[in-house]
Amino acid sequence: MKNSSLHHQNGFTLIELMVATIILVILLSVGVPGLQSLLTTHNIQSVSPFFTKSIQLARTEAIQRGATVQVRPVSGNTDWSQGWLIEFADTPTTFQPIRTFEALPGSPTFTSTLLNGATATNTLVILPSGHTPITGTFQMFYEDCVGNNVINYTIFISGVLKREVAGC
Repeated sequence: MKNSSLHHQNGFTLIELMVATIILVILLSVGVPGLQSLLTTHNIQSVSPFFTKSIQLARTEAIQRGATVQVRPVSGNTDWSQGWLIEFADTPTTFQPIRTFEALPGSPTFTSTLLNGATATNTLVILPSGHTPITGTFQMFYEDCVGNNVINYTIFISGVLKREVAGC
């Protein structure tokens, strides 16, 4: 027996839409901080090999050109996050650019402590042999760092760059 007073409902009621919206907002408020942490991890993990490859490029250029190559921050100080420049010695006092690397995405902290003997410097010099008279470290991380997302580099006299991951 059919009841003519009952009719078939199409769509959602206002209350059902409000409940679904509230649940979605709660899920997003819980999930977004975790997503930001994931994106920060991804940025550090994708940017760090980029720097390693640029130092390898500088060593290769020094050996192939038989000339001194320098890698220096664009900022002119120990802040490498604004980008860096690879140059080769055209003459003993003149350097020509090989490649410029742009600022890092997300504005991480990326600094160096480089020493040329006992003198602090912000320029990494690579000799035609691929070796460097410079030793020191680089450190890269994002301010909201969590977990093992600090990248430490050590430059050896051999010109080899060693990469280590550390906790925040």
